[in-house]
Amino acid sequence: MREQNIKGTPLKNTDSSSNLAAFTQAGTNHFASPRRRGLLPRTFTGWLLTLLVIFLIIWVATWLLMLATPSWYRPMNPNSQLTQHQAGQAQAALLNLHNSAQDPTISHITWRITAPQINSLLAIAYGPTSDSARTAAQARTGFRRFQAPFVRLQNGKITLAAVVHTAIGNSVASATVSVTTLPHGANQPPMGHILIESLHLGLAPLPPSLITSHLSGVLPRIAPSIQRMIAMYAGAGYARTAGPQVIASIQDILAGKPFPLTISFRYRRVTITQIRVLGPHTSIKGGIRRRHPAEILIKLRSD
Repeated sequence: MREQNIKGTPLKNTDSSSNLAAFTQAGTNHFASPRRRGLLPRTFTGWLLTLLVIFLIIWVATWLLMLATPSWYRPMNPNSQLTQHQAGQAQAALLNLHNSAQDPTISHITWRITAPQINSLLAIAYGPTSDSARTAAQARTGFRRFQAPFVRLQNGKITLAAVVHTAIGNSVASATVSVTTLPHGANQPPMGHILIESLHLGLAPLPPSLITSHLSGVLPRIAPSIQRMIAMYAGAGYARTAGPQVIASIQDILAGKPFPLTISFRYRRVTITQIRVLGPHTSIKGGIRRRHPAEILIKLRSD
């Protein structure tokens, strides 16, 4: 029998369990919806601030990557006796290559130079050996665009790196190229192929087209420097004949094209039959295991 109030009007059902369930369901619906909407900005200003924060995070991360130094970048100390000794070995190797190419009695040449020898020669050539010499060099040349060059050799790849001065500070710029000798037949001249695979500023990757387009534009200006370098190590006569051929090969490299490996001089012709870039490796001879540093191996034929 229904309960009645004082006036005799029937009262509604006040079952406590049904009221509690209805209240709980209403409360859940009331609080859940705003929580889901709160994860995203509601206004244009909120979206703008969110995008700004994301942009700042990306910019800071990129800035830190550009200033980071690769772990493999270890330029030689020009003041070290070991560096000066290895630089002397590199100069002797270049002189030996020059003399062998000129010797008419030698038709086949196997020449090699190691990564420590290359980096020692670069350290001596581009790194003043004292603070006073460094100050004098800066006074003569002004602000150097790059310092402390370094070469890293891996199997089939060469990485060139140096410290460059940018708007965000000093950073290590590096370019990695692959070096291969294309297969050729008896009646075909050997061709080489050097492809720029990657470009980095610090640890941040950059499009390789940046360096190819820049070098293509400055190549006419640095051509005299290339001629002088050839004359320094090969002689003025070789520079006059081989210089234009070397510059033409550099143009092919920047364009991503194969280039001829034959250089004609006044009285003879030198052909590179093989170029190998080897990382640190081991060899076994007579049961003895020897560890060799990274090196560049070049085989030539002269006629």
